[in-house]
Amino acid sequence: MESLTKAKDRDVISKYGKLKGWDICNSLGLPSFGDVYILSDYIDVNNPKIKELFGQEPLLCRTDAPIGQGYKMIRGRDVKLDNINSYLSEVKKCSKDGIILMSKHPSTMLTGHYTPRYKTNGAIMAVFEKEDRILIDYVGPGFDVGDITRGKTIHTAISIPWDSIHEKPIHNYKDARMIGEGLFQITDEQYQVSRNNRIKELTLNLKEQEIDEIEDSIPKETPKLDYKLFKQLCDECIDKIIYGNFQMPSKPFGIMMNIYEDKFCVFEVWNSQLLSDKTCFVILLNFPNLSSSLISSLL
Repeated sequence: MESLTKAKDRDVISKYGKLKGWDICNSLGLPSFGDVYILSDYIDVNNPKIKELFGQEPLLCRTDAPIGQGYKMIRGRDVKLDNINSYLSEVKKCSKDGIILMSKHPSTMLTGHYTPRYKTNGAIMAVFEKEDRILIDYVGPGFDVGDITRGKTIHTAISIPWDSIHEKPIHNYKDARMIGEGLFQITDEQYQVSRNNRIKELTLNLKEQEIDEIEDSIPKETPKLDYKLFKQLCDECIDKIIYGNFQMPSKPFGIMMNIYEDKFCVFEVWNSQLLSDKTCFVILLNFPNLSSSLISSLL
């Protein structure tokens, strides 16, 4: 494989977990981002063709590895082209087979300007358990979907019974709020812990430098998944999977997305079973007073 290649070879795509999930996402017509390039070795960042291809704005960089090795990888970051080789050296320390999936940042493509991860309008993960239920996990502005998939926090969680999915979105939204164990909402106290942890994660692990801007960008008020956002999720994502030309697998699978202004960007489709144990552990660690039945409804 060359150092930098466009992701289009089906045999190559099928070898990597996140890359394969991105490809499935595109095939379903979900709102996603454009071309992805595979960086497997160091490149000349001053090469005019490479500079023209990626520009000067921070790039969306996701780490990946051959299926089965993904757990070794560090978190993805927004990285400028000038710093990409330094980031790749960190990736290679995790696995010699590690790669970076590079693309123009979805916020730039969707809104016309770059949005750092601490200025998102939140993130959502939807898990489909065929013939059983759909689980929706939400985190508010200033958080990204990695906070959910890595089991760091959930601000709102809704469980929709499978036999209700053909109801109008307003019915499912209201029913989830009425059924006590169909909805989880983080408390104000728990959210402040979540917010503080997010700020530490951004500054210490994700190398964000604008501490004052981060503090101002992440709301102090506890966020909640409102109906407008819930309906948009149903219209743009859930309906495409339920009613689209898609052979739904019997095993649970999920879609994960960030929200930039009022636009969704779905990053990938993946097998959700890989996350269940870790998510359960984090829920128990952070929210020890939750009932076992509610924890079960979140997983």
